[in-house]
Amino acid sequence: MTSATFFNRQALRFLTGVYNLIPYEGAILTESGRRQTHLTVRRRRLLEFFFCQSLGVTWKTLEKDAFRLEPCASDRLIDYIDDFLNHPEYDPGDAPIPQKDGSICRLQIR
Repeated sequence: MTSATFFNRQALRFLTGVYNLIPYEGAILTESGRRQTHLTVRRRRLLEFFFCQSLGVTWKTLEKDAFRLEPCASDRLIDYIDDFLNHPEYDPGDAPIPQKDGSICRLQIR
């Protein structure tokens, strides 16, 4: 990714209210930004889990593929996958999967 592309994406995220800039400190996610982030993580982790269950490969093998496919998956598809997997709380790597309402289960201690 070029620096111009990165800058344009960050400018778009700022303009759409994903985060606020704090002078001399950096950026902080808005509530909308937090929700959007949780939903993005949810989509990717559900895709990873689905591929592991369906294809029988390790989640680490498909991590990059799920990352690339996540923006293409519709909300309806993600809902179908969530139903098919019986609403898992954790992905195959034991990371919590945010729920549709944005809530996140506590991390499992093993």
